[in-house]
Amino acid sequence: MKIKKLLTESSLLMAIAIVATVGVASAAVINYLTTGQVINKTAITAPIDMSINEGRNGGASGTKSIDMAVYGGSDFLFTTVAKNNANNDIEGYRAVVLDAPSGKAFVGGEITDILMDTAVTGEHYTFDYFYVVKGNGTLVKLSDWTKSSGSDKLVLVTSRDSGSSAEKDKLTAGVADWNAFTMTTNPAIEPGKYRIYSDFVVDLTSYAVEQYSK
Repeated sequence: MKIKKLLTESSLLMAIAIVATVGVASAAVINYLTTGQVINKTAITAPIDMSINEGRNGGASGTKSIDMAVYGGSDFLFTTVAKNNANNDIEGYRAVVLDAPSGKAFVGGEITDILMDTAVTGEHYTFDYFYVVKGNGTLVKLSDWTKSSGSDKLVLVTSRDSGSSAEKDKLTAGVADWNAFTMTTNPAIEPGKYRIYSDFVVDLTSYAVEQYSK
């Protein structure tokens, strides 16, 4: 009887251990699957936490957009922050959107210079690396982009191959990465408050269509 009791207790402990192990494994699988599901969206909103701050501030503030007063010839400085809360690295495109004040539009030439500093690599991106994503997903150099009918938004990305493709970023698991921008405006730009926000994007074409249709 004593031997039978010991076997019963041993079996019970083993069963508890198996359940606990399966529970932990299931949690890891759920975490991974959830990550996989959000990557299928146009813009990743979780587990990537995007923030944008006025000035040079790489903190993950949770602020999703800022309204900056812009006047002809002025510089404006802001920082975009991408924090990867997943347990694996994630690749995508970091898009910055400039939204013109109500009743005004971009026609080309409003932004005359850009300097972007990156936190992780320490690289500096100049004006020539910036491209506008058109509604069909193709890229046009920002310095060359024009639209006679105007556009209330500009979707901007960087490219290292003369616009053949947008540059991809890899966000390291658990790390907050920031890009600090200084943009210089044309003296002829329409003054007002311009809304600026940033997204971590998987499908640039779908994202551009979504932004320009808002």
